[in-house]
Amino acid sequence: MLPKWFKFESKNARRDPPRNVGSSGSSVANLVLNYRRRCTRNPQDASAWMNLALALADIGQTDTALLLLSRAQRLAPSDPEIWFALGNLHLEAARYSDSLVSYQRAIQLNPKTARYHFNLGHVFKAMGRYHEAHTTFGIAVTLDADFYKARFMFAHMAMLLGEIEQAIAEYERTLESHPKYKKAHYNLGNCYLKQGDWQSAYQCYARALEIDPTYARGHHSMGQVHLALGDVSLAAESFARALVLDRELLECRLQLAKCHEVLGDIPSASYEYYVLYASGDRSFRNEAKDCLDRLGWSHIKEIHGTETRTGPSGE
Repeated sequence: MLPKWFKFESKNARRDPPRNVGSSGSSVANLVLNYRRRCTRNPQDASAWMNLALALADIGQTDTALLLLSRAQRLAPSDPEIWFALGNLHLEAARYSDSLVSYQRAIQLNPKTARYHFNLGHVFKAMGRYHEAHTTFGIAVTLDADFYKARFMFAHMAMLLGEIEQAIAEYERTLESHPKYKKAHYNLGNCYLKQGDWQSAYQCYARALEIDPTYARGHHSMGQVHLALGDVSLAAESFARALVLDRELLECRLQLAKCHEVLGDIPSASYEYYVLYASGDRSFRNEAKDCLDRLGWSHIKEIHGTETRTGPSGE
């Protein structure tokens, strides 16, 4: 899955955007109309076709945009921006093989543009080709040392590949230029967590939560640090905060249930195990059922409505 900021980071720079164009429906319609007129006046203007395609893509007409970009590509096969635009649309549609070809062609035509390599790195990551993604993000950073999101992804791939020291160094460099980048603080904390450096991990997660107190994963990870340090009560509080913000963090819910059980709060533990069981997620359902069998299903009588000792469905 692409990060939420990806489409804004990778968006093509239109060559001649009209001034004062906002995001309202009428403004977008005017933008499309202007480019249609340009294409009508000069059907051989590849740039006009590309800009029209991008405008249509912005309003969700992806299939039409792809057709127009293909036309622009035939008119100007040596224009790297057109290949880059094609790669963007294919990537957003998860057509990784097509986006790979498009980005590689753009890079062949203009190998010095960092954002081409950055987007290609995302393709390699999506395809599970982590070593190539790591190398490609590294090239983007080499071409543009101030491209902080490329450096972040370079660090991220290093972390996924187990190169923790390199990941730490690159996350720290990212934070030197963008100290309020919460995800970099969070991932840096994850690196320290992998190393067993609980205090450094705690500081990173605390900084991420200072930047964004509603960051559910930050609270979850803070709970993991508290657990590692042996403070089950604080861990339970952090896990509970995370779940208030994001009920879908099932791993967090499992850890909260176990904390309640350690603390002797069996009804609360049973409730969390029951929610996991009822979620239907196979990764947690069997373990949750085993825990409920051990603790006794009677503890979830109030949330199920009727007492049962064999499970909600009598199994």
